[in-house]
Amino acid sequence: MPADFELTLKAWQLITHEAKSPTYRRLKRQLSETEKAEAGGFRETAIVNDAWRATLASAHVLKAKTILFQCPSSFKQTAANIARSGWRYQYELGELKELATLVKSRRGYVFFNNSKMTEDALNFCKLLGDREHQSIFSEPGP
Repeated sequence: MPADFELTLKAWQLITHEAKSPTYRRLKRQLSETEKAEAGGFRETAIVNDAWRATLASAHVLKAKTILFQCPSSFKQTAANIARSGWRYQYELGELKELATLVKSRRGYVFFNNSKMTEDALNFCKLLGDREHQSIFSEPGP
């Protein structure tokens, strides 16, 4: 592997997706009824905590500095979900400013995976003064 190669790891679905998700068909281990009821949604349950520890251990072995938490489309903006995961339907300007402050002076990755992801990414690039990436999202001129 090249010295400057950096791996990003996707968090295990047991953390993010409820057991009724079709993606569980590929899960190699059999879940108990309790585990099925407690999986996903960033809940404070034994199975989610175990999955988080396994994800962290994998990230450590692979030297991955970034973990992507991809939520299913069924993960809605409810008070409980926001409290557990910090997920937002659309970022407020103050949140983007705070995020920009965190990553502006160092290398980092920001994944926007919500229904307003393009708008959020554009606003974030503007806050960073990143003209190169703003042009990726901009519509071509007349």
